[in-house]
Amino acid sequence: MNDATSDPAQAERLTCALGRGVVEASSALPRSIQQLIFEQAVLAGHHSERDESLREQLAAFLHARHPQAAFSHGVKALPSTHKRKQIIRSELSTRTNRGHSSTMGAGR
Repeated sequence: MNDATSDPAQAERLTCALGRGVVEASSALPRSIQQLIFEQAVLAGHHSERDESLREQLAAFLHARHPQAAFSHGVKALPSTHKRKQIIRSELSTRTNRGHSSTMGAGR
């Protein structure tokens, strides 16, 4: 283990910084990735029955920051780990292919 993960306070600080970065960049991400992040946040933050409104609170928070984002109350369940990996690979592949095709035509 390195220093960043062995110190709980440092790990929490880094997790918070990463989370803030995700919130700020979320509207630029594909909808499927936005939904995966949203569901992971719901799961990470849900610890008791008191947290039942967490989904709605997170959706309202994100919508206020990024009105066009796909985070919604309608997302029902998190896909399996295998399915999430497939979605992420597909999105990354699509983005990579779009980037290559737009840069290839730029030099003409």
